[in-house]
Amino acid sequence: MSTRLLLLLSLSVLIVGRAPAGESDAQWQFTVPGRMWYVATTGDDQHAGTRAQPLRSIQRGAELAQPGDAVLVDAGIYRERVTPPRSGEKDRPIVFKARPGATVVISGAVVWNPPWRDAGDGVFAAVPDDALFDDPSPIDGGNPLRVGVSSTPYGVDGRPEWQFDPKTGDQAIIYTLGQVFDKGQMLRQWPNVASVRAQKDAWCFDAASGEVLVHLSSGARPVAYVLELTVRRRVFAPHHRGLGFIHVIGFVIERCGNQFPRNFWEVRANAQAGALSTRSGHHWLIRDNLVRDANTIGIDVGSEGFDNESANEPEPARGSVGFHVVENNRVTDNGACGIASFHAGNCVLKGNVVERNNALHFTGYKRFEQAGIKLLISENAEITGNLVRNNDCAGIYIDGGRYAGTRIARNVITGNDEFGIHIEMGDLPPDAVRIDNNAIVGNRGSAVYVNDASGLTLTRNLLANSSQRAYVNGTGLTIRLDSVRNGQATVKNHAWFGNIFAGNVAEIDVPYPSRWAEGRRADGNLYGSGSKSADSARRWLINRFAGVPPEPFVDLVARVGTALGEPATADDKRCRLTLPQWRALLRANRAAPNEVRSLAMDGVTVQWDDPTLRLTMELPTDPALVGGMPAAGDERDLLGVALPPNGQAKPGPFQALKQGRNAFTVWTGLQSLPQGALPPGALP
Repeated sequence: MSTRLLLLLSLSVLIVGRAPAGESDAQWQFTVPGRMWYVATTGDDQHAGTRAQPLRSIQRGAELAQPGDAVLVDAGIYRERVTPPRSGEKDRPIVFKARPGATVVISGAVVWNPPWRDAGDGVFAAVPDDALFDDPSPIDGGNPLRVGVSSTPYGVDGRPEWQFDPKTGDQAIIYTLGQVFDKGQMLRQWPNVASVRAQKDAWCFDAASGEVLVHLSSGARPVAYVLELTVRRRVFAPHHRGLGFIHVIGFVIERCGNQFPRNFWEVRANAQAGALSTRSGHHWLIRDNLVRDANTIGIDVGSEGFDNESANEPEPARGSVGFHVVENNRVTDNGACGIASFHAGNCVLKGNVVERNNALHFTGYKRFEQAGIKLLISENAEITGNLVRNNDCAGIYIDGGRYAGTRIARNVITGNDEFGIHIEMGDLPPDAVRIDNNAIVGNRGSAVYVNDASGLTLTRNLLANSSQRAYVNGTGLTIRLDSVRNGQATVKNHAWFGNIFAGNVAEIDVPYPSRWAEGRRADGNLYGSGSKSADSARRWLINRFAGVPPEPFVDLVARVGTALGEPATADDKRCRLTLPQWRALLRANRAAPNEVRSLAMDGVTVQWDDPTLRLTMELPTDPALVGGMPAAGDERDLLGVALPPNGQAKPGPFQALKQGRNAFTVWTGLQSLPQGALPPGALP
């Protein structure tokens, strides 16, 4: 058994050992080799920390806990930032755990009921007390209201984003890191008082007066409501970087004023900073949590870039950050990104529900860090068995070149507002990244988009119904490969085997096979058109975005062995091909045969029911007609079925697939929660 597998197994079980006399409690069903420190809302930080005399704050438990100890937290809301001061050890981690069956909320917000000033038009104003902002560690200030967002949200591409423009007289566009909640629902922030007067369920911060101005839907004074104001920049994150062997299990972690990581690799204040953050640490286990309503990032498990706290500690050595397991968490409704990582290797993300992130709708220039899951320079990542759904951005985004050894398998990726999977920047060898047995359905862009990156292999995925965002004549694409830098980066060594394409107007959009875009392999794919004349339809596209010579593009494509293609756009940047022409192009590009066993099939349809996570596929022909492709030794389909050996595996992620009507419940994991809801058995 490999050292890595042993490590993951050790992180994936409860720590069982001898509890000190008098400390065991059957209610917890949990023992540790060291001491258990109990925390409850009825406790006192001067207490002994026993079950009979619990502490009041989780932070006090963190200060007392030594390697091998556990901080066990009873039900309630804890309004604090938890900052573990020390690491655990390999066989003696420090464990933070909520009592099973209880809801333990750690919040970066406070209940706020100040004296309000009537500002007219249903708008009320109040000045927060400076004492509310009790974490001064961020270098740009501990009060989120006094710190502006590095890139404006809500699709506003500010010109300029921060300052009043004396040349044009444009009003300043000011969004802060603050948050205001009314009965658990986040109110929308607007950039100025005039906007708040015109909107309801809205608020803004006036820097000159120091006032928060709120306009509720009823127009009434906010005193009659339960308002919460975010007062902290993070919720669970050490002050010191590089801590290891820490477990965080079973909490609701919510509401913090963290920054959008615009150019975080060069701007210290903009470092990646999750509400729950490993702070450049290693060997954390993050399990069974609900992480929601962060202003930008929910969880970060990487090295963050620079240290944006006053300690200004250096980034730990490359290769020492990572080795985390993030499993069975709900990561939802965060302002920009669900799970983020930078320079962290060997991380495992499995069984998570990641949905409705980029809730502040960042889009446009210098807004490239939003995704359900965004990993930047993260080698050997395992992203398996997650539900990545309805994010207002890409579902899974892999970036930064050094991500060899990454596997994206058995995920359900659906309803995301950009690409299902986005891979960017990386000149890697063949098969460096493996994407297999995923259902990538109904994303509003390409199912898989690759730019300036090489070395991907896609096997037995369902790539369906990508039809709501336009790239070519209003069509939705399945796989799109291009070079944004047009000949300055490679888009080569890609392969796709045994995939099912369905409900997409265009199947493939790839660069002309120049030396920047060579080495393609494809076979055993089922191209389902959903219409007649599948074989002759021109749904295979060749683009000229990888160093193509400046000559008529259609003629260039014809000279590599195809019949004359048909121009796809007026500017001659793409050429449409039929499947026979597509085969000829691939074979001209590579000595080995391509697409020999692939088949274009009329009448293939996929229907998706989002509430029940149920997928229905109509297949008019036996899938065995498509030649099978060999399976890797550890490969299982989306439903966990082991694949048959000797090249007998069926195309797509369902080995039970048959001719006719097929229906699958594709997600049986962690229950999804509506926005604002707490897990079953939660506090009211």
